[in-house]
Amino acid sequence: MSFHYEDIVPWGRSFDEYLDMFDLSENDLARDIVDVGGGPASFNAGMHQRSPPIISVDPIYLYNRNWRGYKPRQQI
Repeated sequence: MSFHYEDIVPWGRSFDEYLDMFDLSENDLARDIVDVGGGPASFNAGMHQRSPPIISVDPIYLYNRNWRGYKPRQQI
């Protein structure tokens, strides 16, 4: 299965927004976590500072900022 995106508008959430949005406790954060569809959110970076294992997956990770469809500043 492949994906074809005409327009991608990357929109990420901060680490604190993830905590509030998913009502995550310290016990939750101590578990193994897979962040699916997190896009450009900073949750993975925040978790790596805390040391628990985390994996983030999202189709947008196939692209980089030089890709022609990646225009966050123009679309936000």
